[in-house]
Amino acid sequence: MNDLPDHRERAKDAIIRAGCMPVMMEHSTAEPQTDAIDFSLRKVEQAEIYVGVFALRYGYIPEDQQRNPDNLSITELEYRHAKRLGKKVLIFIASDSHSFLPGQIDQEPLALEKRQALYRLLTTDEIVGFFNNPDDLGSKVYQAIIEQQAKQPKEAPNATAFFSAKKSIRIPPELWAVPAYTLTNAFIGRSSELDKLDIWADSDDSILVVEGIGGLGKSALTWEWLNSRAEHKISDLYGRLWWSFYEQTSLADFARHALAYLTEREVDAVSNDYNKNARELVIALNERPSLLVLDGFERSLTAYHRWDKAQQRDDQIETHMRGCTNPADAYLLKWLASATPSKILISSRLFPYELENVADRSPIPGVAKQNLDGLSEEDTLQFIRHHKIEGDAKEILRFADRFGRHSLVLKLVCGMISFYRADPKNFDAWLADPNYGGSLRLKDLDLKQTKTHILEFALSGLSDKTRQVLQRIAVLSEDVDYDTIKVLNPYIPEEMNAPIPVTDSIRWQYIWNEDHKRKVFPEHEKRYQAELKKYDQYKMDLGNAVPDFDAALDELCERGLLQWDVDTNRYNMHPVVRGSASDQIEEQDRKHALKTARDHFAALPEDDLENATDIAQISNSMNIYYCLIGEGLFEEGAKLYEEKLFGVIRHRFFAFDIIVEHLEPVQRFIDSESSAGDIQRHGRWLSNSLAKAYDEIGKCREAEDTILKSLESNVENERWNWVIDDLSVLWNIYVGDDRLAEQARLSAISLELSEALGVKEEVTNTAHQYYCSAVVRGQFREAESISKSYELESQTERPNFIFWTWFKDWIQGKENDQTWQKGYALAQSTGDLWHQEMFLRWYAVWALEQSRGQEALGFIDEALALAHKMGKFSTSHAVKAWALAKVNKAEDAVKELNLIENNKPGYASARAWLEIGEREKAKQICLNAYAKAWGIGAPFSEVFTLGRSHRLLLRLGEKVPELPNTGNSQLPEVPFEKEISAAIARMKTS
Repeated sequence: MNDLPDHRERAKDAIIRAGCMPVMMEHSTAEPQTDAIDFSLRKVEQAEIYVGVFALRYGYIPEDQQRNPDNLSITELEYRHAKRLGKKVLIFIASDSHSFLPGQIDQEPLALEKRQALYRLLTTDEIVGFFNNPDDLGSKVYQAIIEQQAKQPKEAPNATAFFSAKKSIRIPPELWAVPAYTLTNAFIGRSSELDKLDIWADSDDSILVVEGIGGLGKSALTWEWLNSRAEHKISDLYGRLWWSFYEQTSLADFARHALAYLTEREVDAVSNDYNKNARELVIALNERPSLLVLDGFERSLTAYHRWDKAQQRDDQIETHMRGCTNPADAYLLKWLASATPSKILISSRLFPYELENVADRSPIPGVAKQNLDGLSEEDTLQFIRHHKIEGDAKEILRFADRFGRHSLVLKLVCGMISFYRADPKNFDAWLADPNYGGSLRLKDLDLKQTKTHILEFALSGLSDKTRQVLQRIAVLSEDVDYDTIKVLNPYIPEEMNAPIPVTDSIRWQYIWNEDHKRKVFPEHEKRYQAELKKYDQYKMDLGNAVPDFDAALDELCERGLLQWDVDTNRYNMHPVVRGSASDQIEEQDRKHALKTARDHFAALPEDDLENATDIAQISNSMNIYYCLIGEGLFEEGAKLYEEKLFGVIRHRFFAFDIIVEHLEPVQRFIDSESSAGDIQRHGRWLSNSLAKAYDEIGKCREAEDTILKSLESNVENERWNWVIDDLSVLWNIYVGDDRLAEQARLSAISLELSEALGVKEEVTNTAHQYYCSAVVRGQFREAESISKSYELESQTERPNFIFWTWFKDWIQGKENDQTWQKGYALAQSTGDLWHQEMFLRWYAVWALEQSRGQEALGFIDEALALAHKMGKFSTSHAVKAWALAKVNKAEDAVKELNLIENNKPGYASARAWLEIGEREKAKQICLNAYAKAWGIGAPFSEVFTLGRSHRLLLRLGEKVPELPNTGNSQLPEVPFEKEISAAIARMKTS
């Protein structure tokens, strides 16, 4: 164990980089009732592959006549045991050119004799690799393991330690870590931060978010507290679960496994119904105090799925980008805030948007926040000493104060001092040297400038190739595995073929004159020898490429510029480091890195898009898209997104925020003057899709601007079929924005245009829009006329038409339960979640108006589950509050109402507050609902809400307000209406 520590370290790193876990004595603690033989042989039994590294020492020989009668060394005993067990064996022996210190070479004749006998056995029975130095050993170990893996049947994607850990479910109160967190560095200090976690444990807050930029040690802090303090600080702690989001998993998966753990069930016994599991999980957390730790939660946020996420700095992320990728996750987060007496500890680079108040950005009730930043003075000195840096403590602290004792910057400084060749590890000497630390002029800089200055100084100290390694990694995804970054190796020389000897060349064979051959041979031979020399150098460079690359990675890690997560074998860097490194890369090299990475991702097994249940399962396809956009290949990117990614992200994950982030750069390119040609073919689909996504996340202005740009282009180029598509999207934007007048006019002109074009399907679609608009405005005769004229009754496959028919009858007091049943069943059979939610929500309102509160509650719960899944804010919360109040659950009703305070409360909210007994609040909300439904007046008012709000105001003793009626005098014009009308006229006369 103590022999060849550098070699063992390089071999260990190589094993991890190959995606395996090393079984080494260094990773074990002392065990009672065991000795060296038992302990060592048990390690062999645990391993799948035996890797033997042999140099010039035979090794320790344990004395035991029964178990070791031939007096073999532990090393030889391990090798022979591996052979007996049929293990795969990889043998590496130091070459003759390898230099060793005298203490690393056997001097005793007996040891020398035994070593030589062992080497004869190894070289006879095994295929042996010879190494020249520690880096060379690491390279050869890596290659050998990769070759072994290639011979094995391919495992399913993501078959990592994480998924093994998921299967190994624990029973409370035993800690279940999925996967277990391994500290890659010693945990140092942070006593004040640990104390703050103790204080939170005693507080009434259920959730604590430990927020901090990458590299500050959030995972290490939460893991340390979970293991060393949690049980002492949370009374009667029932269970502890650690869940890492760095392993490409979802909150739905977490909820299922957490529920299985807390209810002591097998995971397979828990359903896949996310909404049901989430509610049951909160109930379980309410029953007994448990601790759930969600590590690396930023992976579940939209910012992590930007196409340019690698270059995004945490302090520049827009608010909406901190929202959950999966809309349903937002509701679980909010429910967890009420999981008393349990505790949920979250570590994240970004504070989740769903856990903060919209008004002042403070955490919502039940949630606390702890920022992780600089180290204390005591921790700073401990950190410095841990890195074996010597120097005057006061000077060290004075220097560290200039950058807020930030742990990342401190690590960069330690890295620079460690690589200070004049006097390594000496802070005082480094700081006094005018060419090194002495050239850092920090006094005149503010805190932010100081950090940036030190970072740039650290980057300038790298060799060209090492800096290139960092820059290439910086332009990729936020973190990458070794298999990905190894394709970016700048040490690999340009491919070269072996030169052909003069007499073997074809040209030589065609020289028939022997005298001429003799005359020109020296010149040809000289050229051949020069090429051969170049080729020998090429082979040498090629052989050194991997060791040099690995050495560069090690140097970057030692300098603090790169972080290597041993558990996941992934490389990451602080966002500030990433931003600076990616800014410095040459454009040609940036595109080369992205192209190389894209080829790597494209060569991997394709994502199973049809069966993906979480966005992480389509990451390979998204990485290809990110590379294409980064390279400026917008046409290829748009094609990939339209054909493969959009349908999955839109219709299965309902991740509209991500769609916006993915499509905005392509839309900007299309809008630019430089875009032309084939990319425009994707413009129609892209503009429509982006506008719809904007509309879904509540960005109505952006949605309208996007579709109006498309509409202008299509009108100008007389692409009238495309114009109808744009008008349809615009109509939906008007629906969401309660612009009934524009909606009605748009319906009419769209119907005229589709009739003029003579496309039957478009005629039916626009007639449906017209019909819906008429029903909402209470223009029932107009609606029935449209229905008969365009035979909408025959469109039995449209849940939308059936819903508005049922709704129209209900408003007129002629509701038919059979119509509702038919429409809802149709929406279910077609998988139409949007209309299922609408049918359920309005049926609940219908039941409430008939005082059937308990029945309404069941329907509205189903509607909410669908709304959560689709990530749409739904008036279902208000309807549920009304139902809860109706069945005398006033406290629960108030909680539900609090979820919609900032989301336009309406008529259902007013009814709920009235049921609770809050008449004044009900009156104010009802007045607002009445005014909103009135709009610009008849015939462009929303009759359902208007009529019911009118009756409720009378019931409350409130005078119905007199509002201006401009419905017939100020009818707004549809965008480009004149141009479209003129086109319709031309079509009719042609």
